Amino acid sequence: MTSSDVEAAATIAVNLIWAALWHDTGEPYLWVQTVAAMPGAAGSPMWSSVLAGCAWAAWESGQMQPALDLGLAALAAERPGHPNLDYMAELAIMSAHTFMGHLGLDEEYLDRAIAGARADGLATVEAAFSSS
Repeated sequence: MTSSDVEAAATIAVNLIWAALWHDTGEPYLWVQTVAAMPGAAGSPMWSSVLAGCAWAAWESGQMQPALDLGLAALAAERPGHPNLDYMAELAIMSAHTFMGHLGLDEEYLDRAIAGARADGLATVEAAFSSS
């Protein structure tokens, strides 16, 4: 981030979101939010994944509507053939819908994430969603 290399900063920050999720540490959430504010971040090929990471960070902090909004923005920013990293947007949307009592909508995004992970051969990601 200090060198203004958006692509490198986004790659590092987004890939550490799972570590934050599984190891109860919040620092990667701050990193991905910092990357999102960097000049040129919105034009990065990683933008949908950055937004997805921000969506998950919002969910983790109890901000359900921003989690939904950021997750949907991440899906809208996806480039054809390049889903957000590990379907983090779907996870944030699904989780926010669940906590907001929007049953049925949560399943839609869960199913979407499982199908995408299966199609991409990401068995570990598919298993993580299947156990949700």
